[in-house]
Formats: sequence, structure tokens, C-alpha cells
Amino acid sequence: MQQIRAFIAVELPPPTRDMLAGVVQHLASRVDGSVRWSRPESLHLTLRFLGNIDVESVPAVSDVVSRCAASARPFELALGGIGGFERLRAMRVIWMSIAGDVEPLTQLYRAVEDELESLGFARERRAFRPHITLGRVRDGAPVPQRRAVADALAAVEFDAGPMLPVETIALIRSVLTPAGSEYTRLHTTRLGGVG
Repeated sequence: MQQIRAFIAVELPPPTRDMLAGVVQHLASRVDGSVRWSRPESLHLTLRFLGNIDVESVPAVSDVVSRCAASARPFELALGGIGGFERLRAMRVIWMSIAGDVEPLTQLYRAVEDELESLGFARERRAFRPHITLGRVRDGAPVPQRRAVADALAAVEFDAGPMLPVETIALIRSVLTPAGSEYTRLHTTRLGGVG
């Protein structure tokens, strides 16, 4: 049975993507090659990473996305601060946190979890920590390089820009390549109430 790697996400509007791309470019200019930075077109807010799923399940997962979107109203988020998951010596993911009224986002995440569980997907064990991945520290990066990354993150100043409108969610296929992940949108649904 053929499988694909997939996730459900909130896609970012172009102004937000452009602003974050500027932040990534600024960080990349201050850190050596120890980080694989996200390309502007790949920036998104993951609602649920699915991992490898059977191709035959794509229509059912697309239906989940549609049902969850239909039950949610559009809302707005704000960009928070820049940080990294894990301690300095083990930092793997560099992210932009999400601020503002995150309760509608959390409700949407819970609806997705409930619907996926009804299809036989195991619930996510980790707590939902909404963020946008800006980059990933390469495996084996030595501590001095990781410290340089942490220093660069601490020194970043940015204008959070306008609110981030959430009007659609999407099911996205991810193909891993040596140059990074390549994404293909499989299904997109507008949240209820959006014309």
C-alpha cells in the first residue's frame, strides 16, 4: 500500500510569509551553516503532523479537514517571539511563537484530533504548542555553533506586523529532499462563514 508523508496546517498569508522570510534571512546572515532554514514558501503553522499515511486515506482525512473547518469561524492570531525547542545543547527547532487569542486555534486543533481519532489515528501525545518553524539545527552541530544560534535568536528584533488572519486549513503532502521538504497542497477548506 502506497504511503505519503502529510500534515494538516494553517497556511500563512503572503504579508506574514514575507515578514518571516525577512527574519529568516536576518538570522541566516548571522549564523553559519549549522541551521537548515525554512524557505518562504514552506512557512506554515502545523495543526497536526500525520507522518506516513496510506494514500487511500487521503479522501477521509480531507473530509476531516472540511468538517473541522466548517465548524470553526475565521479568527486572528498574532506573532509572538522567536525561540527554540529543547535546551541549548539539544536545540533542534527554531520557531516563531503564536500569540493573541489562541483559544479558537486550540479548539480547531482539538476538533482535528477528535475527528482523526475516529479514523483510527492515535492522539498526539505532546501538548499542542502552536508555532511556525523557521529552521532546524543540523544534527551534530557542535555546542559553540548552537550557542551562536541561541545568541542570534536572543538579539533579533522584529516588527510583528499586522494580525495573522486564519481563514483556511489544508492537508499538505511533504516530500523530504536533500534541499529540504517540498510541500504539495492536497486539500484546502475555508473556515465556516468565509465566503
